[in-house]
Amino acid sequence: MLKNHSSIVFVFMFLFSTSAPAKNLMPRGNGNFPGFPPYPKSPNTDRGTKPWPAFQTQPDSLGNRITPDHKNRIDFASGRMGDLMKNMQFTGVVFSGRNHYTNFYRHDFEHRQPKFDNYFHRYNKIRLDRYPHLNLWHKHRFFGGFHYGFHPELQIDSYFYNPVVYWFYANKSDEPLYRGWYVTEYEAYPQLHRPFMYHGVYFPTENLRLLLFGVSAMSVQKQVQFRDAITLFTQRMAQALADKFSEKVRLSTGDITVTHYELLGFDDAVVLEGFVTVDDKAYDFKGLLDLKDTSSTAVIAPVSLDKKPSTEQIKTLEGLNKRISEIQGDDSSVVAQPENDEAVEAQPAAGEVVAEPKK
Repeated sequence: MLKNHSSIVFVFMFLFSTSAPAKNLMPRGNGNFPGFPPYPKSPNTDRGTKPWPAFQTQPDSLGNRITPDHKNRIDFASGRMGDLMKNMQFTGVVFSGRNHYTNFYRHDFEHRQPKFDNYFHRYNKIRLDRYPHLNLWHKHRFFGGFHYGFHPELQIDSYFYNPVVYWFYANKSDEPLYRGWYVTEYEAYPQLHRPFMYHGVYFPTENLRLLLFGVSAMSVQKQVQFRDAITLFTQRMAQALADKFSEKVRLSTGDITVTHYELLGFDDAVVLEGFVTVDDKAYDFKGLLDLKDTSSTAVIAPVSLDKKPSTEQIKTLEGLNKRISEIQGDDSSVVAQPENDEAVEAQPAAGEVVAEPKK
């Protein structure tokens, strides 16, 4: 998957040679490896004589809806990881992170497989029995996490040379690794110095890895906004569950699984779909990571596809779908007032998110 890095970098540099030159972020000793790829100046420039479909997405091999720019960023991150990061300077850092992953997460991830098999059996039964409720959910653009298949990536620790993948599963931040990737921007963004509060809560999938690769080659400002958005998304997921079940909810190792994502605009937002497990039961979710106004990040959960959507759920879905369409269509997002997240208790050391039902 990481073969021919030099050719990837060469092609990538050629594609962006007509854009404004990217700032060379690499310190002395790393040669002329390019900085993060620039964004197009506008939808109709830097793409030749024909207008570029700025927000057009196409499915990748896993069914994720991605833009051409996102695909380029994934390739760029792969090349950067292979050509720059895999050297002796960072080997010890990655080795320590992989040990943590093996000791704390890998065993739990592996032993979830029988449960996932049961979840899929239940979903297939709903689909084959042609529950009338399923069509209602589909009508409102909610397909459920199992609709897209399941692609586990249990060896995701082999990609810890990528700092965003590392951030998702490591229990601590690592300055040498992050400096190697971000160079001067590491000092400019204090958010890069902090570990993910909910490390290990997300079950590793190929879909998630590809998303994180693409994020790691966004502008550093966008990466910081992604960090803020996914943190808030995780908190609001737990809060939605606590409110629904009217009890305290604790999400821990591998409880959230992303099985599908869609890029909106020029990395303006990300739609996430998947399932979340609570008390050995799986519930579907759909959410939006707003990378322009992170406080507008939203999640719809928990959903059971064998039950008819309520009027409130339909209203919430239509509101989310409207925001998605607006971001896709005109590069603007609807700003909504954030919910009160005071009831969410963050536990960084445990890699858990805990929420009490609102009163």
